[in-house]
Order: sequence, then structure tokens, then C-alpha cells
Amino acid sequence: MIKIVFLNYLFHKYTQAVTYSATAEKEIEGVIGQLYFPVFHFYDSLARLAVFPDSPKPERKRILKKLPKTRKK
Repeated sequence: MIKIVFLNYLFHKYTQAVTYSATAEKEIEGVIGQLYFPVFHFYDSLARLAVFPDSPKPERKRILKKLPKTRKK
């Protein structure tokens, strides 16, 4: 699932990347210590920033709240 997030971002399908990211977050804790962990959070943040301008106001607030957390990881 994590690779699907990467691919969707790379192919400019940002909304799908964010959707798959929510599912991938459930399994990401299993790969702590591997390269996937920081890379996933990096692409997750990029995808969320890409959809930010077109998102409704409540979603923008969620994105802005989530970004500092993913940056720490």
C-alpha cells in the first residue's frame, strides 16, 4: 500500500495518494527502521500539500494540523 502512495504522487494523482495514505498509515508502524517509514511521510506530506489549495476549509485545517506531526517523523 505504501508503494501505491508513492506511485500516485509521482503520476500526479494527489487525491488518490492521500486516500491510499490513510490506509497505509495503519501498516506504516510495521516498517519503522526501514527506508519506507521516512519516505512515506515525505510523500504523504507532499500529496497533502498538493491537494491543499482545492480542499474545503475543514480539510485544510486537518492538513495543517497533520503536517508538523509528519515532519517530526
